This record gives sequence, C-alpha cells and structure tokens, in this order.
Amino acid sequence: MLAAIDLASDDGRYSDQDYDTVIAAIEDLVGEAPVDAPLDHQSFVTAPWATLFASFGPKHTAGKPVVHETNLSLQSFARFPKTPIRVLDIVQEIEHRTKTYSNVTQIETIDARVQATLIVHGRYRDDDDNRQRYQVDFYAAQLTSDALDAAAIRSAFQLDTDSALVQTLSPPKLYSDVVYCDDLLRINYGSMSGIYVMKRLKQPFQSVKADA
Repeated sequence: MLAAIDLASDDGRYSDQDYDTVIAAIEDLVGEAPVDAPLDHQSFVTAPWATLFASFGPKHTAGKPVVHETNLSLQSFARFPKTPIRVLDIVQEIEHRTKTYSNVTQIETIDARVQATLIVHGRYRDDDDNRQRYQVDFYAAQLTSDALDAAAIRSAFQLDTDSALVQTLSPPKLYSDVVYCDDLLRINYGSMSGIYVMKRLKQPFQSVKADA
C-alpha cells in the first residue's frame, strides 16, 4: 500500500489509474486488520497521526494531495474568513483519556510568508453497535502560532482586529470508522466518503492539555 501511495506525481496528485491502485491496496490491507474493534483497544489507537494519503470524498477531489490550496473558511466550518491558504500538513490526534479527536493542520498564507496552526478540536463518543466507529463532535476551531502574537495572526489571515482566535463550532454530527490500525499505520473511512491513511507519530499532542 505504501508503494502505491508513493506513485503520486511530484505535485502529490494521482492519475486515475494510480488512484485506483491506491484504493485497491487500501482495501486489501483493511481485510487484514489486526484489530477488529479499535474502540475496545483505545490506548493502542491513541497517538498523533500524520496524513500520508487523503481522499476527501467527491470524485473531483479524490486525488487531491495533502499539500493543497484552499481557504480558511472551508477548513474551519465557516468560522474564519475565506482567506486563501495552503495546507502543508494534516495531523489527527486521538487521545483516549480525554476522548480527544482533533485535526491539527499546518497552514500558510498563499505567498508563503506566514505559517500558523489551525486546530479543529473534537471529542469522540463510543458507538455501542459498531466498535470501529468513532462518533465525532467538533466543538471549536483555533488559530495559533508559536512565532506570532494574536494581532499578527489576525493580520496575516485577514481576520477582523477584534476577532477571536478560538471560535465555537456547531457542525453536523460526523463519524470516522477506524478500519485498520497497527503499530505504524491507521486507515479511516469517514462519514462523508473520505478515505485516509495515517502514520503513527512519536511526538507530543498539540490539541490535548499537558495535564490531561
């Protein structure tokens, strides 16, 4: 499967044939899942996970690379303005003690002059009937940066001068099926037909409080 993912062109995109090869390899690996019920092994699933491959659902975005141009509104459930941005990296954080299920996205302005982190904070609920299914409630979107103060973040990403950098969310109820998880990789099927392959990271969580 990893070899299939590496078939991406230099810009991260896939031809139709290579995309179909990736999906077939994912389906083959899912059939060999070592953990049938991830919700019964939550400490094993706990980790920050880097995105290796993402198919966002609709066919016209199916081969979209992880690094891509978009806008801040789309990435924040419309809580921040439609400022053009470039997504550089997507890390998903699952932490079983706090029931955290958050997306941590590294972004930059289109001119590549300013980088920041967009955290879409979420919590998950167990599904009693489907032990692969994480019922996810995203509740806040946060713009943050270790290098910039609040005023600089607002200026770079075209927010109003008094706009809060943490915005409350009320998005539709979503779920994510963890259909494969081992020591290295995790595969998710999303409620909006997304398919995601992720690699386990050994690094601190960004969306979970240190004392959690």
